[in-house]
Amino acid sequence: MKSWKKTMVGAALGAALLTGAWAGPAHADGNGRADVVHGTTVHLKDAPMDRVTKKLADLCGGRASSYAAKARKADSTGKIVIVCTRDGETVYVRP
Repeated sequence: MKSWKKTMVGAALGAALLTGAWAGPAHADGNGRADVVHGTTVHLKDAPMDRVTKKLADLCGGRASSYAAKARKADSTGKIVIVCTRDGETVYVRP
């Protein structure tokens, strides 16, 4: 495969990951729970918001309260919300 084709395929896959297209249709259930993922490692699954914000603070630094809005956004919109990058991998919240 030519170099530019590899670049285009990589860009398309990256865009799909960032937009959540790979995860299927988003659903906004707003149940007050979410997952915390770092790269491909799921640190919390279907956890309450207080645990989600504490884990985000552990992974990204800072205070848990500074991550509450991003965690609520993922829960209420049903979409992935990128929080930070650690060790070259994305830390994100997903519904």
